[in-house]
Amino acid sequence: MKKLSAIFVFLFLLNGCTNPLQSHITSLKLAYRLNQDAEISLDKVQESKVDLALIKSGDRPVAIIAKAFAEEGKDKWISEDRAMLVVESGRIIRTQGFKNDLLSLSGIGPDPLLQPEKLNGSSWRSLSDWESGEYGYLSESNFTVESEDITVLEHHFSTIKVTESVEFKAKRNWLIGNQQWDNVYWFDRHSNRLLKAKQRTAPHSNEFLITFVSTAAELLQQGE
Repeated sequence: MKKLSAIFVFLFLLNGCTNPLQSHITSLKLAYRLNQDAEISLDKVQESKVDLALIKSGDRPVAIIAKAFAEEGKDKWISEDRAMLVVESGRIIRTQGFKNDLLSLSGIGPDPLLQPEKLNGSSWRSLSDWESGEYGYLSESNFTVESEDITVLEHHFSTIKVTESVEFKAKRNWLIGNQQWDNVYWFDRHSNRLLKAKQRTAPHSNEFLITFVSTAAELLQQGE
């Protein structure tokens, strides 16, 4: 169930956004509409005046999200159903409009995702705060790296596939059972730019699968 706060935040974002973003959100109307997966072509992505991504959350259909703005390395993405994700270095660090939203995720030291080619065997610790009233939740990540080819916008990309094994190190009231899960990130091998990410914010949260189609379109244009 969407929260009133999410609606107010979404309206605030739209009021402060550029006209291309407003017209894009208004005209697409594809986010979660009619319970059908949204689709978009390379031409449409290249024509867009704002950055776009495809997202699938849990059992919801695939939707198009638009980058509202970037601030101090943090990208804020919004969907037509008023949900918001804040992404930094490809990692979701805040959500708005979901059940038990992630209020913040902060690293103890630099996020290794900043250098995907050097990730193999590295580790990282982070602290998360949650809407349910849980704060300072310590988790530990360990990274492995391999090569994998993926397809985005019907084009093949050679990528660095990063698997992040995450474990919550302390039990909390709203978590029962498994405390571990894997996040996966696919970085373009030549540019180290993130093309795709599959991640959860907690062991029992919905899985987010995000495909950064504007990044893919830009890389394809550069390679022409």
